[in-house]
Amino acid sequence: MRMEQFSSASVDFDDNRQDEEKAANEWERKMAYALVSHEFGLLFEALADGLKSRYAELCSACFISATWLTHMLSLLPDTGIRVAARVCLLKRFILIFKSARDIEDKALSMLALNSFIQDSAGLQDLTPSMKDVLKGLRELKKYSPLAFDMLKVLSEGNESSVHDMWNHKEIAQVDCGSNGEVLSIVCFRDKIFSGHSDGTIKVWTGRGSILHLIQEVRQHTKGVTSLIAPQSGDRLHSGSLDKTIRVWSIDKDGLQCHQVHDMKDHVQSLVVSGSVACFIPQGSGVKVHSWNGGSKLLNANKHVKCLSLAQGRLYCGCYDNSIQEIDLASGTLSNIQSGSPENC
Repeated sequence: MRMEQFSSASVDFDDNRQDEEKAANEWERKMAYALVSHEFGLLFEALADGLKSRYAELCSACFISATWLTHMLSLLPDTGIRVAARVCLLKRFILIFKSARDIEDKALSMLALNSFIQDSAGLQDLTPSMKDVLKGLRELKKYSPLAFDMLKVLSEGNESSVHDMWNHKEIAQVDCGSNGEVLSIVCFRDKIFSGHSDGTIKVWTGRGSILHLIQEVRQHTKGVTSLIAPQSGDRLHSGSLDKTIRVWSIDKDGLQCHQVHDMKDHVQSLVVSGSVACFIPQGSGVKVHSWNGGSKLLNANKHVKCLSLAQGRLYCGCYDNSIQEIDLASGTLSNIQSGSPENC
């Protein structure tokens, strides 16, 4: 703010004005140093407690004071007090930055966070919340050059990668709450299909920045967990917790159900190729179903989390952090990777 005032005013400042500004800056540094040095940063603990207060005025006063002192730390000699400030306040500032609706509160917490990212320890403590912090900085980028500078720092100075992060187009949000959670979604040509927890399948078309609902069908009786639309055909496959797989035609008249296959088990993570469908049942293993009617349980000793099917080979991501490959033609199973918590 001071810089903006100076740039908009006359360049010819008198000596008194400059002296006053110098004296004010010096007084501010001395005051901040005296406060943060008392009992080696004991004040930060008090401010952290104040930030948790249910009394709005006290919480606001502590927030402004904590932000100012944290900002001043970057202008003061590092005597180890920054560590005390980080331990007491960093998590509170991150929480405020993530949850604040007021742009001023968001900007103040950003100013405080900027002081903590000047050293590697602060960056490391910020890592678990990095995704939310980056999101907030992108939102503030149009208001503050500081947000863009912080994005560059947090992206290791790669300006082009920062540009790529926010170079996207937002579309309007559509509320589907009346049909429960969105459990699956797939795009096919110019349409978008969404599966919902109440068994509904919705068909949308996107024009410009708005989604238009063009059809809604509810033939599944429970949640639609999977939607598959092979790009080479005009069929949509839906898997559901009602233990069925349905095959739909996609044409100008909308979705029409042509086949219903009883799986006798919950269908999750459905994949389809040629004459077979594979899915994760309620228990362990993977179920392979032929459209002719036969079914077989594979990999029965593994609890599978996700599936992918390509060129007759089924790939299973398992809860024990391993990846397994199954040749559907021969039934041969091989371990691609045995995982551990470190490389999960």
